[in-house]
Amino acid sequence: MLVANSKTENDFPELEECINNTLKFLHDVQNQEISNLGAPFELGKENALDLAYETVDLIRAHATKLSLLVLNPPFISSAFLKTLCELTESLIPSLVHAVNLCRPTEYTLLFSREIKYRATQIIIAFTSLIKTIPLEKQILSEKSLEGKIVLAKTGIIWESCDAIKRLKRIGIDGYLIGITQNYIDLIKDASEELQEWAKEEGFDERQIATEEKNFELDTLSAKLDESEAIPKCTSSDDVDKIQQRFQVARNKLRLLVLMFQATIKRRLKTLPSLPQNQLEKSKNELDRIAIVKVLDHVLDMMKVISNLIDDLAGSFYDFDIQKIDEEMKECFSMGSRVAELLADNWEGKPDGFSAWASYNLSIIISCAIC
Repeated sequence: MLVANSKTENDFPELEECINNTLKFLHDVQNQEISNLGAPFELGKENALDLAYETVDLIRAHATKLSLLVLNPPFISSAFLKTLCELTESLIPSLVHAVNLCRPTEYTLLFSREIKYRATQIIIAFTSLIKTIPLEKQILSEKSLEGKIVLAKTGIIWESCDAIKRLKRIGIDGYLIGITQNYIDLIKDASEELQEWAKEEGFDERQIATEEKNFELDTLSAKLDESEAIPKCTSSDDVDKIQQRFQVARNKLRLLVLMFQATIKRRLKTLPSLPQNQLEKSKNELDRIAIVKVLDHVLDMMKVISNLIDDLAGSFYDFDIQKIDEEMKECFSMGSRVAELLADNWEGKPDGFSAWASYNLSIIISCAIC
């Protein structure tokens, strides 16, 4: 029996071997890619998020226990051994299994990537934390460099565990709503940046204010023509063309924001429960795998759109008409494809969003000519 408060010669080889085996195990998990590893035993849980939630609760507690053992006397080898064995024999394999169950074809690519990322962060932080176990030193001080590493890595484990628990609470729909809202915020930021740029360039604020109250995009689009895509210059004629494009871009960015907001309300908040195997498919209901594919495609295009809009703002600052036209065309054409993909609801039937998308689709793409 191991005696607390002492470090006998027999304790060290066993603990050292356990530490080395644990580090090798965690290293193998990282190198083989966590999503390709399977649990070595039957866990009796079919719901990936339930399993992940319960597992990270225990992992968080073990991280806390391990950090306390490292930082507080007495040094108890048996306590270290027990904690490390539980991690390698049950908790980490259980976490890996939960990640495996979150298949991209059922949980969406973004959601699966997020839970995999958080699990990987847990494993990386545990690797660093375990390396601080003082085999040949006294208990570490919180103020020492090693002690600060212990606290930092424990914090990372806590944060990642809490993030996985949050994924369980908000679900796939809640996670995708958050991602979409981030894209909305990026578009709004770019719009504000463009507005500031317009003020700096001395555009007619009275004209802009009038158009903000009542604008007709189809009229504005008629001002654009392919022949206007000319190399960058700074002539007064060129400034007029830039201003026309600014007015069109600003108004169409508002439409994109409205469309993304409608996507949250009409599509993501009405999303059928995922994954598919938790539900009975009705006769008129779209296949869950098809729904996941649509979601993956839509969220990917939203990301591209937000990046393009950031580039578009830069092109306005550079007075580069050719790039402005190219980026407007690509950005708003992609926006129209998002509207087309989401035109019908998840039962394949038209609704209020369908009517809005149909009415505004031509407006969204009308100015995207370069």
